[in-house]
Amino acid sequence: DGGSLFTRAGLTLHLTQTDHIGIEGFGHFGNRNSNNTIRYESDVPSSFTSSERISDSDNSSKGGNINLDYKHEFSESSNLVARASWDLWVSDGTSTYKQHSLYPENKETSSWQKQESDNRSQSWEFQADYVNQFTEESKLEAGYKGTLSSQKSPVETYSGETETTADFDELLYKRSSIN
Repeated sequence: DGGSLFTRAGLTLHLTQTDHIGIEGFGHFGNRNSNNTIRYESDVPSSFTSSERISDSDNSSKGGNINLDYKHEFSESSNLVARASWDLWVSDGTSTYKQHSLYPENKETSSWQKQESDNRSQSWEFQADYVNQFTEESKLEAGYKGTLSSQKSPVETYSGETETTADFDELLYKRSSIN
């Protein structure tokens, strides 16, 4: 189950015959829920005879970007174009996994696991391009593009035989951050 909403809007203003400014934006809002049950049967020696794994997840996401553009036309063959862009994306979720297995001689095992994620990504991009065409065969082009970004994607995992006995699982902990 789930759904998403996408939106987009933009506006360009012609300040003069040679100066133009524009703004545009994009947005996304969504969620996704899933429930799965997988059953296994086995006749492999020293393995389980049957096992069942139940997975439940609930995730949401949102994000978008905003662009601000400027263009100045010096002449028909010469112009300057500049853009500033900001992006933000957020994705959060919780997933649980329950597994119950039956082994020969009526031996049973159970496990429970929960993962929580909090992913965030943000970036700024700046770009400027200058073009001056002198003749059909010669042209000067110069530009700059720079990006600043920050990302984090930690995943915390709790494991145990049941939900009440689950503890934070250091072996399955992942913290990721990029700046």
